[in-house]
Amino acid sequence: MRLRPSGFLRRWATLVTDTKGEGSKVRYDSCKDALLISSKAQGRATMSLILVVEDGHNLRIAIETILKDAGHGVVQTESGKEAFRLCQEQLFDLVITDLAMPDMDGLELIQSLRRSRLDLPVLAISGAFNGQLLKVATLLGAVATLDKPFTQAELLTMVNKSLGKQPS
Repeated sequence: MRLRPSGFLRRWATLVTDTKGEGSKVRYDSCKDALLISSKAQGRATMSLILVVEDGHNLRIAIETILKDAGHGVVQTESGKEAFRLCQEQLFDLVITDLAMPDMDGLELIQSLRRSRLDLPVLAISGAFNGQLLKVATLLGAVATLDKPFTQAELLTMVNKSLGKQPS
């Protein structure tokens, strides 16, 4: 299992072993965010740490569930500003971001990441404006895009592609 806590999140890290000794869990707790990764509960090590940025609660939870079931560690937020802050404090393997959000949209997030030299892959998702925002996201540096609605298989395929684990 690969975890790379830093900054603020490191102060909140606690290691917990279950009573049967079958596995260990690492929990990060902060005011707004919680990350629970269990390596043996799912029978495999965590593959990658992924930040999910989606203002739609139900879709955010669905994406988180799909990714965790596939063995990934997930941190999720509904805010582009919060996502940018998290990216400055912790190393992620991938950011999955919606493009149409309040406070800071996904396009602004991609630009902010690039300006700050935070060179991590971004998978842009959107169902707005007939895919036009997805084209702009690619021009700004997103490594892959996914049009809403999408299936579980499509999401996992694009995640693997974005992580460089699958040919284009």
